[in-house]
Amino acid sequence: MRHNMVNIKPGNGLLRSVHIDPEVDKKLREIAYWSRISKADLMRLILELGLEDEDILNDAIKAYKESLN
Repeated sequence: MRHNMVNIKPGNGLLRSVHIDPEVDKKLREIAYWSRISKADLMRLILELGLEDEDILNDAIKAYKESLN
């Protein structure tokens, strides 16, 4: 599967703040370090890939809803 990556530069995108579990942030930081990309770019990449793949998105929504019960 080929992904069209969009390089979002400051001023070209929307700024959003989210609360992230410290363990998730640690994993993101480690992956970004070893991948030699910024953590912000990694997060954008993960969001884009998750939205692009309907199966991943549906599984994530289902898991989230189950976690609320």
